[in-house]
Amino acid sequence: MAHLEDGVFGGHFPPQVRHVVLRLQQLLQAGADVLAAGDWEKARQLFAEAGAAGDARGARAQWARSNLAVALALGGQPDQAREEWKKVELAALFSDRPEDSALANMFVDASAFALRGSALHIDDLKKYPASGPGALVYLFAGIADFSLGEKEAARGLLQKFLDAPPVQSVPYWEAYRRLAQRLAAP
Repeated sequence: MAHLEDGVFGGHFPPQVRHVVLRLQQLLQAGADVLAAGDWEKARQLFAEAGAAGDARGARAQWARSNLAVALALGGQPDQAREEWKKVELAALFSDRPEDSALANMFVDASAFALRGSALHIDDLKKYPASGPGALVYLFAGIADFSLGEKEAARGLLQKFLDAPPVQSVPYWEAYRRLAQRLAAP
């Protein structure tokens, strides 16, 4: 039997898990859309539901936890956001497949940045790619700075993410672009 996380961003699933995967994808997409629209509470609810329904170590669970942490941070609940980022950190790398390495490492690094508790600047992240799945680290670092009240530092990081070309293999990229545009606006 295939593991629920086969084909991290798609793939084929046995019929008995297909409905679960589809529901998780629906919850995560709906959450990303309301997050981009600025409805932090509704996003929190959707991501919490997605996290409760998924595999504790899989990619979808990391998406749910990371997005839940973002919704909590932006919704003015920093302590709860930190708890979610700790869960992301504890789940660590969700896959040992080479094609997942950039995204898996990004989740680990994003959680470390969010837990840091101090502003990040563009120079702090110069080792990270400006394109591909790893570019998401600029989004999450920018959100961490934004939630700390470091708006100017956040804008630089968010702009770096916005400058990255879209990555078709990364779900929610367009929703993340809308969120970054919202947060980077003066």
